[in-house]
Amino acid sequence: MISVGNGPINVFLWSQMHGDESTATQALFDIFNFLNGDQFINEKQQILNSLTLHFLPMLNPDGADYLADGAIAVGESGLMLQHIMKEKYIHNFLNPETFVDFRRYDFSDEVFKGLSIREEEDSDGDYAGEWFRRATYPTTEEYTNPDNVAANKVTPVTPVWWDE
Repeated sequence: MISVGNGPINVFLWSQMHGDESTATQALFDIFNFLNGDQFINEKQQILNSLTLHFLPMLNPDGADYLADGAIAVGESGLMLQHIMKEKYIHNFLNPETFVDFRRYDFSDEVFKGLSIREEEDSDGDYAGEWFRRATYPTTEEYTNPDNVAANKVTPVTPVWWDE
């Protein structure tokens, strides 16, 4: 990290949080060149007296290496659904949309390379060896909307409408 100025207000500037976004790094170096240049001396002094600037160029430099990896950079002709879904999963793994994709493609090993059902130590459970396809109703819904829950409640491994 590079820090300049002695002002009471701290400003943090970083670039390449995502490794493939290099324009912000170029912009930081433009700021360095501006601060080091011979023009606008009074304006620069006013900025540095008002602010303390903290720069962190290339916060995630490995991201660019990741995108250049041959397993990732397969090219247009080599791009397959499995590559798209893998990258989507990496990006969205905490997002419910990822689970929707798993269901949509029927948990296919063709689409999700290396995907396998979790094997529990105690595989005698009610749904051992089966993919969960839907969430169960929360207890609050069972109390506040019992008629609807009773009419629609199914097991978590019951196929959703597009699987039937």
